[in-house]
Amino acid sequence: MKKLLKMFLVAIMCVVFALPTVGCKGQSTSNDPQTLDIYLLYKGFQDEWLTSVFDDFENESWVKDKYPNLKIQYTFNQDDGFASQKLPGGISINGYDLMFGVNLDGFAGSSSVADLTDIVYKKTVPGESVTVESKIPQEYKNMFAHEGDGGSRYYSMCYVEGFWSMLYNKDLLDGFMGENVIPVTTNEFLAVCQQIKTTGYDFVDPKNDKTEKVYTPIMLAHNGYWDMSFDSWWLMYEGLQGYADYFNGVYDEELSPQVMRQKGRLRSLQVIEDIFTSGYGYEKASEKDYIFAQTNFLSGNGVFHYNGSYFVTEMADAIKALEDLDIHPDIRYMKMPVPSAIVERCEFYTSVETDGEDVTDYESLDATKKANYDQILAAIVRDIDNNLTYAQSKDATNGAAKLYNVSAKDWAIIAESRQLSSMFSGGTQTVVIPKYSPAKELASDFLAYMYTDKMIKNFVMSSGHTIPSNIDWSEDSEVYASLHPINVSKFDILKGSSNYKYIKTPPKTSYVLGKAGLGSRSAFTGRLEVQFMLPTSERQYTAEDIYQMDIDYWTDAAWDQLLKGAGY
Repeated sequence: MKKLLKMFLVAIMCVVFALPTVGCKGQSTSNDPQTLDIYLLYKGFQDEWLTSVFDDFENESWVKDKYPNLKIQYTFNQDDGFASQKLPGGISINGYDLMFGVNLDGFAGSSSVADLTDIVYKKTVPGESVTVESKIPQEYKNMFAHEGDGGSRYYSMCYVEGFWSMLYNKDLLDGFMGENVIPVTTNEFLAVCQQIKTTGYDFVDPKNDKTEKVYTPIMLAHNGYWDMSFDSWWLMYEGLQGYADYFNGVYDEELSPQVMRQKGRLRSLQVIEDIFTSGYGYEKASEKDYIFAQTNFLSGNGVFHYNGSYFVTEMADAIKALEDLDIHPDIRYMKMPVPSAIVERCEFYTSVETDGEDVTDYESLDATKKANYDQILAAIVRDIDNNLTYAQSKDATNGAAKLYNVSAKDWAIIAESRQLSSMFSGGTQTVVIPKYSPAKELASDFLAYMYTDKMIKNFVMSSGHTIPSNIDWSEDSEVYASLHPINVSKFDILKGSSNYKYIKTPPKTSYVLGKAGLGSRSAFTGRLEVQFMLPTSERQYTAEDIYQMDIDYWTDAAWDQLLKGAGY
């Protein structure tokens, strides 16, 4: 059995690494308005979700009447920059009518992409009495809106929501924390990682068929996935409005580069620093690629793994091979632990006298004081996870709000943080119609058709991912029955929590400076886990260094230039 497992895993890694760089169902050569040429960036989301639309669209009676000579053909590759390079070239260079890529909203208002406001957003959904626009969450409309004549104009759409969170091996974690117990604060997460690193667990190594003791809390490679956790913990610390204020450049209700001093940015960096300088990551990560890490995690090497919502799609062959061997690792998504330092924002957090001075900075507290605060925080989070309201926790004999005399304000801060426990990257995956396309009307009809209730549901069931819409699938039993168990755990995280509706972009914001080029980090653009996993003698920056670098980067002159680019 072990030898067979080894053969399967080695074969799977070869297959996945050999993903095609170009694939097609026809080629992009037509100038016929009844031929739809599509380009797709083939990444973790792959192409099944797209091809599942083709047959239904082609068989609609209204489509047959309108496009009697309809032909759909598509090309895909894995080049992130392909669409961006093609779009400015015009029809002589770019023969596509629809382009599904990443970060294409940057072409808004240019001669490269069509204005989708009237031809898609305000179009009536085929067979329904509502517009496409009415089915898109307001948060996404905020993200993609560009002010123009007559109000907001839209030049792109998000075609799939990216979801980032922690995965864990339940069987392994239960052995360290007890059945069905997960770490709910970052200090709890660090503590269980230390326990794993110290005591280890058994792993059947597919390379040599031997059972060996390994001491890897976190399986990862050198691909920089953990950079996304920076935004997660920063968002969870600051809350939605604080995160929104950053991308609007607002500090103390004024436009100011002082927004770089948001404490949540430093606290997030410090958590990541603590994780990787403590040696909790896979020690050979710098030598390995993502498929190696993901395959090893699935086969039992690593208790935790940080990844996106496409994990199941991307690893379908590996999962199937393990299942064929009757090996069913219980892998689940979990909510990101709440930053332990968030207690700084709470009323129950008080200054501590140290050497005659009041110390209010969380990182200056001693281990005992941190542990005491974490006990309160963890109790509140677990009550929230058990669906207790503040009033119920206040009334319950063992309720955290009652035991620790927690205020309603503190409860709301922590509850919001818990609800923001997974990061969406919904502004990244974007689709545009080239302005010079000879099949703009066909392309716009295709996009509108993707927003029918039927196709939105098919999208979820065929891919395990969500298209941005106001439909909440978390209570749909048919959708749940179609999902792989790992994706069920993803939907369980989203079910009933505000992040399902609101995390996609922060509230009350048009992301003004974000659209003008303000990113999460500006000065240090390297991979955080790579930096913090370096030996001490080779490590160039600490968390505080990286935090300060952004503060120093945004001089008054640089900030004024950013504001000018944003139209101020």
